[in-house]
Amino acid sequence: MRAINIIQHYPNPLKSQLRNELVKKIQVTDCMKKVKITILKTTFQEDLAKEFGVDGLTTCPLMKEGEVYYADYAKPDGFCDEAWKAIYQYVFALAHGVQEIWYYSDWIKTPGVAIVSCNDGLRPVIMKLEATDIESKDD
Repeated sequence: MRAINIIQHYPNPLKSQLRNELVKKIQVTDCMKKVKITILKTTFQEDLAKEFGVDGLTTCPLMKEGEVYYADYAKPDGFCDEAWKAIYQYVFALAHGVQEIWYYSDWIKTPGVAIVSCNDGLRPVIMKLEATDIESKDD
């Protein structure tokens, strides 16, 4: 029951309907896997930044294209807190071996992969999440 116990401790931005669906579909195992997070793009919405952003705003200063992180249920060291809030439910699902969940039928064609972004509407960072065979170790 490790997976269900961990998800119950996640913050509540994970909506109850999504949480319930995820809990139903998680394959509870003793061995959680790491998820590879690759920063694909750092973008900048210039028109929106001109209207709403502070002077001098540029692309995200925290994340760089090509950076790679590995995660399971915990935010990787050096990873942006706000980006983690936006993606942790996908990471958690992939770390537990979920193969069919909300995004495979009409979004991503490859099982074990998700393309996601952070919540920054002026300078969103686009990330690729990939399930791996790397076993997660308890710290």
